[in-house]
Amino acid sequence: MTISDIKIEKIKYGDRSYSIIFRNAKGKTGSAYAGGAPSSVTEMLADSNQFFSSDSYKKYNWSKSTWNKIIAGEVALGMNITQVRLAWGDPSSITYETSSKGKIEVWVYASSAGIRALGFLNGKLMAIY
Repeated sequence: MTISDIKIEKIKYGDRSYSIIFRNAKGKTGSAYAGGAPSSVTEMLADSNQFFSSDSYKKYNWSKSTWNKIIAGEVALGMNITQVRLAWGDPSSITYETSSKGKIEVWVYASSAGIRALGFLNGKLMAIY
């Protein structure tokens, strides 16, 4: 994806809002609302939770099947923490415990649709609730 434009819209009382227009290699465009201040554009683009500073496919040499799941917003048993975070984003909360088998993390995602939880053992997804 490349940035093809930054759209500035005037709203009430001279205030402005900013949107970033993206274009992929096939020419398809999309936009992301950046906020109401000029600095919000640079802050958004510098946020590593929203944009990668390098080619993720090269950085993470995962299978096509794994990438397809991530793009579709799906998680699967055996995924690692980074793969799950890319697929579902940051959880609402994380709890940590230690067992005789290793480090346990429980990620909880709370939304208006309900609560979902994921259990990791030593960084691998072992349970989906």
